[in-house]
Amino acid sequence: MTIDEKLELYEGMLQCGNTVYVWQYDADGQLLSSNCPDEAALGGMFQVFGCKEEMYRICDTVSGPVMLSSILGDSWFADFLWEDRQMKRAVVVGPFLSDSISLRKLEESVQKISMGNTAVMSLSAQRELLRALDKINAIIPTTQIQFALMLHYCLTGEQIGKSGIEFADAEIVPEQSTERIKKDRNKVWAYEQGLMRMVREGDLNFKQAVDNSASISDGIGMTSGSAMRKGKNSVIVYISLVCRAAIEGGLSPEVAYPLGDAYIQSVENVTSPGELGVISNTMYADFIQRVHNLRVNPNYSKPIQIACDYIEQNAEGDLSMEAIAARAGYSSYYLSRKFKEEVHTSINDYIKIVKVERAKFLLGCTQDSIQEIAEKLHFCSRSYFGETFRKIVGCSPVEYREKYKRG
Repeated sequence: MTIDEKLELYEGMLQCGNTVYVWQYDADGQLLSSNCPDEAALGGMFQVFGCKEEMYRICDTVSGPVMLSSILGDSWFADFLWEDRQMKRAVVVGPFLSDSISLRKLEESVQKISMGNTAVMSLSAQRELLRALDKINAIIPTTQIQFALMLHYCLTGEQIGKSGIEFADAEIVPEQSTERIKKDRNKVWAYEQGLMRMVREGDLNFKQAVDNSASISDGIGMTSGSAMRKGKNSVIVYISLVCRAAIEGGLSPEVAYPLGDAYIQSVENVTSPGELGVISNTMYADFIQRVHNLRVNPNYSKPIQIACDYIEQNAEGDLSMEAIAARAGYSSYYLSRKFKEEVHTSINDYIKIVKVERAKFLLGCTQDSIQEIAEKLHFCSRSYFGETFRKIVGCSPVEYREKYKRG
């Protein structure tokens, strides 16, 4: 079989139950072919966030596949076809995502790599990219590595192990002023406090907060060591913080410490940056769920507990009685009556309490305005949000934010 026939077979095998795209570039960086229907959006992502440039920068220094990742959280892998010691073709597979990418996270990543007032990606292009990314199904890092090893075999006929794969990060963040760094560190501290509070309270409404945190900090500011070592150290510190927060939330040290040690060992064993993100997110969700389970009221029936969990998980949603009742398996009328009997407050008041708790996190850990928070939590007006917040917390949203900053 020719190389092209092998690659055609390889593409077909990847598509068995997966949404995986294969790209081929020539030695000058020109796209030769792609099976991606969103070629402009995802091809632009590969270039804009630096993975394409990094691929060509290191191609002469590697002898096998290379795993590429950027500040956006995407990952790709590439391998090369050589003739007479000249790179003739680069075959790229991706993108793969470790978690969902929101418009806000995308905008912040674009701002990080924009120099001055030059926009590297318009808002319409960002929205088009999100639509393209939404079609991609998740593929775990170990499978990605297996795909990379298969590609190398197709191109070279050589069977190698995962130790033959190189890892590279596209580092294209511009230099920042001391003032900006100080501001960002304050933001990191505030967000860290919010994330740990969620662990201590077993707050199931954590997914968006975790997604946003990826754009707040790049991890530990080490100046030596590989990108992989820096990533591992950051996740290990994160695990230690979460473990202690869970203990403060009531999880037994006899459970928390061995669990944290197991996650740290998993971090040390990984070979792909994408695996670090999976472990980090899994660990955080695991500890929060364990603390939450300790706080489950044994006097609640299962449907009422399901309703409570659904409300907590969707605090930023437009919660309707119909949706909550459907999740609990009750009619709206029966749920309302049963909820009041068991929780001793109306379901509408419970929703307000949960939304105000979410507001406290947003006030302390984001730069969102009071109006933006009110809209995000689906309050009908800023004044009603302020009135509800004061009634439950005892102070206004502005006063709470100032107190949080001083604390």
